[in-house]
Amino acid sequence: MGAATYDSSTLASNDVHAVRHVIGDTQVNDPVAAPHFDDAEIQYELTTGGSVNEAAILLLERLAARYRQKANVSAGGQSVQLGALAQGFADQADRLRDQSVLHGGLRDLDTMRVDGYSDDLTALDVDAASYTHSDIDHPYNENKL
Repeated sequence: MGAATYDSSTLASNDVHAVRHVIGDTQVNDPVAAPHFDDAEIQYELTTGGSVNEAAILLLERLAARYRQKANVSAGGQSVQLGALAQGFADQADRLRDQSVLHGGLRDLDTMRVDGYSDDLTALDVDAASYTHSDIDHPYNENKL
């Protein structure tokens, strides 16, 4: 793993540290609780996502996927529920996504696919109330032509 840095005094000026803060990946110097991501991985998601919140959502989804692949383990009276951990990361990503939508974040959420292919139409271009279930399932319905 590459370098992992965090300084809470730089949250406003350092997006990598801000992402770590949002996802709770702040124990970069703790040998027991190693960080989930190095700085380069976070920087990549910042570039891909375009914002701190979007990068955090992408990283939380990666954590959920990582822990979904692992089994729940019980041995010697101890158990580790990695499935629950995965669900916790997924839930955190969902909450952050909901917060971002409420505050005007997350690009491309206004796209509404009418026929499965038309990603050039936005929800503002489509009167969703005029489409029925059969219209969406069968966009070339003879009755609509």
